[in-house]
Amino acid sequence: MRGVFVQFTALATAVAASKLKLGHPHHSHHEPGRTNALQVISCTTPKEYLGVQSYLYRETQPGYFYLVNSSAGKDEDAKFVNAAANEPCINGARYKSKANFLIVDGGQRYERFDQWSPAVVVNC
Repeated sequence: MRGVFVQFTALATAVAASKLKLGHPHHSHHEPGRTNALQVISCTTPKEYLGVQSYLYRETQPGYFYLVNSSAGKDEDAKFVNAAANEPCINGARYKSKANFLIVDGGQRYERFDQWSPAVVVNC
């Protein structure tokens, strides 16, 4: 999966051991003929709650991206959660993805909302 890690800064040590993966839109390797963006939270120890939302946007006219699909994943007392937004692949279309990440640990809420990928062209 192509993407980047999003960091929590100046937060509790327990949350610092968690990685947030912001997935860039790409031609799916698991579902041929589809474009997807996979967002992931992975921690070294279980957290009270993990939640992630994935949004996939396609450019419908120059500079305008339209929400085409969304997905959410959540789990309690977990170390891993993911969500993949997808749609049938349109060859040569430009896409962006957005993610919202939430970790609850020790009664504290840690969030990173509105994390955007760059716009990319997806070839089917």
